[in-house]
Amino acid sequence: MTEMKDFQLRFMTNKETIRWLKILNAFERSANRSTKELAQLTSSTTRTIVADITAIREVFADKLLIEATSVGYMTTKQSHLDYIDQKRTLLADEPLFKVLEGIFYHEIKSLGEWAEQLHISESSLIRYFKHVQKELSPYGIALTVNPVDLIGDEAAIRCFFHDFYYESEITPHTIQPSLAVQQLAFDLKKEHFFSTYPNISLGDFTYTVYITLERYLNGCKINLTSSYLQRMTTQDSFRSFQKINPLIEEKFETVLPETEILFLYILLMSRRSLTDEAGEALFVAENQPTESITTAADRFLSEVETQSPNKQRDQMFIRSFFTMLFIRESLTPAANQTIRDVHETVAAKFPAQFAQYLAFFDRYGASITGGKTSAENCTVLMVLYMDALKEIHWGQFQRIAFLLEGNAIVCQNIQATAIKYLGRFQNVYFPNAIALDQAYIDRHQIDLVVTNYSEYMNDLLKNQRALLFQTIPDANDWNRLLREINTRIVKEFSLKDTPIS
Repeated sequence: MTEMKDFQLRFMTNKETIRWLKILNAFERSANRSTKELAQLTSSTTRTIVADITAIREVFADKLLIEATSVGYMTTKQSHLDYIDQKRTLLADEPLFKVLEGIFYHEIKSLGEWAEQLHISESSLIRYFKHVQKELSPYGIALTVNPVDLIGDEAAIRCFFHDFYYESEITPHTIQPSLAVQQLAFDLKKEHFFSTYPNISLGDFTYTVYITLERYLNGCKINLTSSYLQRMTTQDSFRSFQKINPLIEEKFETVLPETEILFLYILLMSRRSLTDEAGEALFVAENQPTESITTAADRFLSEVETQSPNKQRDQMFIRSFFTMLFIRESLTPAANQTIRDVHETVAAKFPAQFAQYLAFFDRYGASITGGKTSAENCTVLMVLYMDALKEIHWGQFQRIAFLLEGNAIVCQNIQATAIKYLGRFQNVYFPNAIALDQAYIDRHQIDLVVTNYSEYMNDLLKNQRALLFQTIPDANDWNRLLREINTRIVKEFSLKDTPIS
């Protein structure tokens, strides 16, 4: 676990643990912090901070060195992986994490049963449920009390579980895709399945499939009423996708109905690429719902991003992005939901673009998506998408293996940053975890693997020279990479987190 997501913190109930994680998050962003700063970040007193630091020192012992400075503290991680493991243990007894885990596995209980199991009063549990409802409302779902369960559109519930377990940091209660689902991915690789879906990572694929299977097998079924989505079942690409079903039957002794296969197909095919122009052009030709998408793309290039060096190419990519937003909303508006952390990072890093794009989606968003996706969510995704498009296509092409997991557009943004700043002097590769085996490493003579997924450090990359980024990398992550490449580089210059105007 790298920096604990604010999204996850809002599901926590222990105030001391929340403060500790906010303190640790602050140190992960900057090793030097003043006591006053930490007090402001945690909405507590300096006296409380001093007590918390003393306790954190004891708990983390040889994993995190915390030294006093004239105004506060300086930290040094002694063992990054041990530090991550220790940090995860802080959430071992969090009640809402246990409740959500139980709901996912369809272990439905009454409020009284949960209260007894968790040694918490029923009134406290109800208070906790009310507190997190504002995090569930954007997904259009809610927690019921008797029995304790998530209610709402099943597609939206699955999107929430995907964000909570895959796009957030790993905790002791994070569900892990079964070995059978992971083997399914490797079997599909042999069938060249992923050549059609190059922008889907191993983790994203296995979580999406695992959540689908687990919910379906527990009687929670998808209901897709959109005639637009139903028409996709006539596409050759969908019929080809259905070859996943015999492999699912072989491993799970069940055959998914067409609706469930369509749900999977839509989620996977909506992970679009910015490096395959022909593939995106075909996607637009097959799936663009109306000409209003083309009109909106033209408006975007004439009213917002007016400096495009190749408007025909960029219009096609923007049409692809708008079509993707429409498809996801047709599935469920929750599919376009972005967690709070991504939203805040984008708004802080790209304030000018954020304001421009938000004004555009406030005006035209409904004609693009159908009107159920908020302008804010469209804006967050569009800012990341356009930043990646500019880095890849508006400047010089530049050409070290990045093994990325998490939000597909965030991953693409990381890829774009790496291409821009490293590609001119380094050979940069972006393999899927399915492809990254020893043969790949030997064939491409990989010297260093960079990942933003901590689980790979203990498993896939155990015997490799590897560097762990945060899920959403900051300047410190990129500076550590520069130091790995050439220690002289960071002596001459280093990156700093600043808003981009």
